[in-house]
Amino acid sequence: MNVGDLVKRSSMWFEWMRRNSWHISMKDREIGMIIEFDPRVNGDSMDVAGVLWPFTRISWEDVDDLEVISESR
Repeated sequence: MNVGDLVKRSSMWFEWMRRNSWHISMKDREIGMIIEFDPRVNGDSMDVAGVLWPFTRISWEDVDDLEVISESR
């Protein structure tokens, strides 16, 4: 995972959400772009990424909760 990659939130509730699509929010469907990694956010660990989302705007996300859609070149 690198700066510039397009990502979406991975969900541990994917199967439930697939069967109950009425419950899916815009936040669950957003595709965002990684804009930075900041080791100060999580104690010198690079497992937190700053992501720019179209609706949520900028948020810090755990990289384990993100799925890469398209890698930057």
